[in-house]
Amino acid sequence: MSAEVLDRAVVDELEALGGEELLSELVTLFVSETTPLLAELRAAFESGDAAGVARLGHRVKGSSSQLGGSRLAAACSALEQRGLAGGLDGAQDDLRAVEDGFGALRQALQDRLAAPAA
Repeated sequence: MSAEVLDRAVVDELEALGGEELLSELVTLFVSETTPLLAELRAAFESGDAAGVARLGHRVKGSSSQLGGSRLAAACSALEQRGLAGGLDGAQDDLRAVEDGFGALRQALQDRLAAPAA
């Protein structure tokens, strides 16, 4: 996937709007809310609930986009589209990309908070 893990321009803009404290709060909220959504997403996938996969994929796509998570948003979009099409055949790789994308974005955001922009 060619999208960036973290669009630093988005993060810099968020920081410019509300400072490092706001950015930290947004990251904490994103991680705390997305972690259970990913568990629900996996459960929906495993139970064959295509509509649930689409709905949850859409939610994670939106929140990750707001924090500059281009790669995760793209992976969520692919999974959402499979769900909207009503079939989950072959979606295991898309789900893995979402889970891996979340881990990569979480790490990138934590690294960014540990080393603020100059």
